[in-house]
Amino acid sequence: MNPRVFAAAVLAAALPAAFTLDPTPDADVWWHLRTGQLVAESGPPRTEPFSRLGRETPVPWVAYSWLFEWAVFRFHAALGLPGVMAFRVVLGTLSVATSVGFTFRRLGATPAGCVAALLVAVTLMPMMKERPWHVTVALTTLTLAVVCRLREAPDTRAGWLPLVFILWANLHVQFVLGWLVLGIACLFPGVASRRYLLLLLSGCVLATLVNPYHVRLWGVIWEYATQTGPLRTVNELAPPEWTSVWLWAALGLIGWAAVRAIARRPVDGFSLLLLAAGLFFALRMRRDGGFGAVAAVAVLGGSGSVPRMSSGLLTGLVAGTFLLVRLVNLAGFGPPPEFAAATRREYPVGAAEWVRDHRPPGPLFNPFDWGGYFIWALPEYPVSIDGRTNVYGSDAVSQSMRTWLAEPGWDADPNLTTANVVIAYRHGPLAARLSERNDRWAIAFRDETAVVFVRKPE
Repeated sequence: MNPRVFAAAVLAAALPAAFTLDPTPDADVWWHLRTGQLVAESGPPRTEPFSRLGRETPVPWVAYSWLFEWAVFRFHAALGLPGVMAFRVVLGTLSVATSVGFTFRRLGATPAGCVAALLVAVTLMPMMKERPWHVTVALTTLTLAVVCRLREAPDTRAGWLPLVFILWANLHVQFVLGWLVLGIACLFPGVASRRYLLLLLSGCVLATLVNPYHVRLWGVIWEYATQTGPLRTVNELAPPEWTSVWLWAALGLIGWAAVRAIARRPVDGFSLLLLAAGLFFALRMRRDGGFGAVAAVAVLGGSGSVPRMSSGLLTGLVAGTFLLVRLVNLAGFGPPPEFAAATRREYPVGAAEWVRDHRPPGPLFNPFDWGGYFIWALPEYPVSIDGRTNVYGSDAVSQSMRTWLAEPGWDADPNLTTANVVIAYRHGPLAARLSERNDRWAIAFRDETAVVFVRKPE
């Protein structure tokens, strides 16, 4: 193998792999774990069971990543917190190997292929958490590979693709990106039959109905598309920061691909529209930079004239390197994976233990970022809010954020005024305000991470 390509493939795998070494579990994995337990015990839920909202009034709920949640729960049941970290590595290997492998497949053993592979890897670096978006990165890349092959090679068939969308619809709701890619191909089919592409798109749309919620799953897409509050306040849903290197890696790839697409004659409408979609999603949400990157790769390799390499060999090299980084870490040559200690530093473990031991009467009022942890650690106390923004809606998410910042009107938040227990950030603005209200609130527990307030009898 060309040493240049070997080095680029290894580095493209090692960069995002290094981001899996943080031993702290992701904030959302806790409610994913509890949902996975519920799925394992009684099947995908139909109503929301974890929040005050859902306990007080039955609220229909679509656990749109139920199969992902079942899988991460099984890893945890077998191995504990190290199992969650192992699942993170499996997911990261999947997304990085498919997208970097696709890059080499499109651009071949060339300097351009090496540069593009490194840029794709950089866009994936901040995504190396145990989240279902890895499935979307991998399956969007697969859909792009199929579409490129259909548009560029006569008589190619992909009747198996709807089966992929069945799996996708049960793992992550962003299968709409696959619909988008197929829809653009229907407008600009290249050498493919437009009729065949329309049939394929129809099959992939209908395939997503093969899930426990059927057409209700599509409603989740609308909920997320129309929410504006979380786009400003939730980290991965917010627009990327202009100083982030991963954003500029994605923009560099998109710009490079745009120059290449415009220089070709005739100009391909598929390339331009795909790049416009990639740019839109990359700028709209931090978690969608990977879509912009692989869309650019699809356009960069559009000429079909570059030398090819074995995509299986390169994909295996990337996957093997990704796993090797983690194995070296586990062998003691990197930061020790102190999963329990990291969890205690980042999450209110001590506060949850105190509540379990003393059983103060609820309801509970909690921060957005800790809601998922309390769903896992304090199942007897329904949370006031957590990371499932579509359950609560934009107004509730925004109100919670304002209350925890102690902005004007914080003391009128109905979830706070009706709560008997508040678990707050130890050094947060709301903790300072509640400490001043010692006629209403008593500090029952405090450590370096959290403080527990219990309402005093009137």
